[in-house]
Amino acid sequence: MNNEFNFLEARVEWDERHASLLKDFLDGLAFHGIRYVILKNDDGLPYENHSKDVDIVIEPSRYRDSARIIQSCYKKHGVSHYKVHKFERLRCWYGMNPDTRFAIHIDLLEGFLHKGFEMFPFDVLYAHSQKNDNGIQVLDDLMGNVVLLLHSTICYHSIKEKYAKSIAKTFQAEKDDFAVLLKDILGVSAANEMVTLLAAGRYKEIAKKGKHFSHQSKFRLLIKHPLFSIYNVADFLWEKVCRLLLNLNRYNTMISVHAPDGTGKTTFIEHFGNELGFYYVCAANDLLDTYHFRPNILPNLGAAGEKAGVMKQDKDFTNPHRAKPTGKLSSLLRMTYYWLDYVVGVPLILRKNAQFDKITIFDRYIYDFISDPERTRINLPFRLRMMFAKLTKKPDIVFILEADAETIHKRKQELTIDEINHQLKSLHRLAVSGKYFHILDAMKTPEEIAKDAIKLAFDLTTNKLQ
Repeated sequence: MNNEFNFLEARVEWDERHASLLKDFLDGLAFHGIRYVILKNDDGLPYENHSKDVDIVIEPSRYRDSARIIQSCYKKHGVSHYKVHKFERLRCWYGMNPDTRFAIHIDLLEGFLHKGFEMFPFDVLYAHSQKNDNGIQVLDDLMGNVVLLLHSTICYHSIKEKYAKSIAKTFQAEKDDFAVLLKDILGVSAANEMVTLLAAGRYKEIAKKGKHFSHQSKFRLLIKHPLFSIYNVADFLWEKVCRLLLNLNRYNTMISVHAPDGTGKTTFIEHFGNELGFYYVCAANDLLDTYHFRPNILPNLGAAGEKAGVMKQDKDFTNPHRAKPTGKLSSLLRMTYYWLDYVVGVPLILRKNAQFDKITIFDRYIYDFISDPERTRINLPFRLRMMFAKLTKKPDIVFILEADAETIHKRKQELTIDEINHQLKSLHRLAVSGKYFHILDAMKTPEEIAKDAIKLAFDLTTNKLQ
């Protein structure tokens, strides 16, 4: 991953639009007789939300009805695009509208599962629910903090300080009932161990033993519900196989960005990434995996040569065209070497990111061999370089930033105006070779370019409602 980008966390402010949408959705669930309970961070809902998203546990087998209701509510309240990410029985519904700068994230869960094991069945959660001051069905304080404790410990092996304070307060007030719920999930021995640590306020130690408590809970569930657990684990593993092998493209979005040096690629990627983070209601660093030019599974030839002691690497990166192109045979070998890096590295990157529905962004990609072969000392015919590019995994979207050569040269003097014009011509020739190439006007402000890119990306990678 490339760490040169300065991504920011853009927070979505919950307002009356979010409140009205959520209330309509919850009213719709009630109207259709679908029981639900808000999982955590429910204070003030639906009018206030102190979290990034809203976690709603719904009755198992009622997801399809719930999906129709939420889709209808999204459309009614002006959501233009939506995307659903599925993890086991959790569906993350992201709603967005770039024209009104609106974003919302609602999670629908059919029970509470972790790697195929159902920690908290819906009926158990619902039995420990009540209505808040605004008439919303939420977990009672006891179950809410038990869920918070086990979710933080087992899933993240970390307990935030504010969560620890809430858990400690409830544990002190309802110690016996707290222990009963823990024993039902973890078994007597592990529950007693956790209760001892809770009584001593040793939350960091609880978090460190996250794997231990996770294994204990899963063993307990396997003994209590063997067939049900085996079925759910098999379903979890099958989803993994689909994500990593059978349907890799379904869980991946790959984007590359191209332009001559000085056009503003880095600035564009930062603005674009921050906007993606806003609309997916998360930090851009959690959503994006960025790379510069190649996967770098194979080392740079100069670095490899220096390590082998056969040459000294030229590190004057301020002049990208400092070295002369190599001969035809040497160029072919270099091109083949770097092409193999894409062939091997890109699938590995995409499989890694498919596990979490991350978006992969390349700042330059193999198409740089088409527009700027001099940078890598490649001296091969255009058609041969295109052949290598066509034999490589294609991005879902390729953004090409275009501006006039004089403007680019004023921004950065690494290339001559003739070199910039040559690259712009090659990029334009490349842009007409496939529907996944999209030209952006780099004469606009970074904010305007990012907004244009967001609209294009949403039209191509999400579901349209408007």
